[in-house]
Amino acid sequence: MHIKQVDSDGRIILPQEYRRIMGIKPGSTVAMSLDEEKIEIVRYTDIDAVKKLIRKAIKSHYHSFRLPIAACDEEKIFSACGLDFLVPANAELSIAAKAQLECNYEYYCRDKEKRVPLMQNGGLMVRMMAPLRKDNKPIGAILIAGGAEEFVELPCEDRKSVTRLASLIQHQINTL
Repeated sequence: MHIKQVDSDGRIILPQEYRRIMGIKPGSTVAMSLDEEKIEIVRYTDIDAVKKLIRKAIKSHYHSFRLPIAACDEEKIFSACGLDFLVPANAELSIAAKAQLECNYEYYCRDKEKRVPLMQNGGLMVRMMAPLRKDNKPIGAILIAGGAEEFVELPCEDRKSVTRLASLIQHQINTL
């Protein structure tokens, strides 16, 4: 444990060893949170900023279209609207969904037999996946999911709205 003095402006200097381990360099952004009597400091990455943007965007999209929608990174679902009771926080993507994401192209399933499970435990199936990329590598996706038993084709306008949403988010990612 390092003990540091707080200066008159409320600043402390993070130990060099901590900065090196965490990849914090001059100009890096950190996020802080207060938990009872401790302050937690974490490196704030571009991905954190993108996730915050995506959470707001899918919430807005859900309220406009009432289409259950989720967002994932390469491993887990980090935000969902309209699927809240069916998708636990930080639910892990199924192996098949991860493989589909690695393909790095938009996926829309019309064939009930070829649908991909969203999570490891099954239940929900991926109906549409619009990948998000950084440096042409998949970093996540916007997802539309449905129950394993239900299979209603997504209206063209709904598919277009998700594609537009992914394009807007992609534009933001490209500016980082």
